[in-house]
Amino acid sequence: MTFEEADELVDNFVGKFRIQDSIETYLNVYQISELPCPSGRLRLAHFLLAEHFIKDGRLTKNMGDLLIKSYAYIARFIDENKNEIDEINKQNEVYWKNLKKRKFQAAPVLAGINLRMLENTIEFNNFLSDCQSKYPKK
Repeated sequence: MTFEEADELVDNFVGKFRIQDSIETYLNVYQISELPCPSGRLRLAHFLLAEHFIKDGRLTKNMGDLLIKSYAYIARFIDENKNEIDEINKQNEVYWKNLKKRKFQAAPVLAGINLRMLENTIEFNNFLSDCQSKYPKK
């Protein structure tokens, strides 16, 4: 995969799923078939972009934050049928309504998905840290 292909893939992914939108929609889940390509290829695109920008000394905080958020978001794509996904998203909606009323009770299924997002965040942060030590700023 070239840098240009990686850039286009991540840019389309971020735009299609409005990853910069509100946290409520950010936590929705989708069928894995809605990804623009296999999840492994999308992960690779994130790694290639990050390393390229770090090597060139062009990785800004905003760009890094967006790449981390986008990489974590890949966990929101699950291998479930449409009815199960609709049910999870309904639970997510109830969760946010309750949270606004200061009722802190998450649906168990959301906890598992959020854990996968956290794991993705840690994995990508570790990668960024490794690249930054490998390619120190000039």
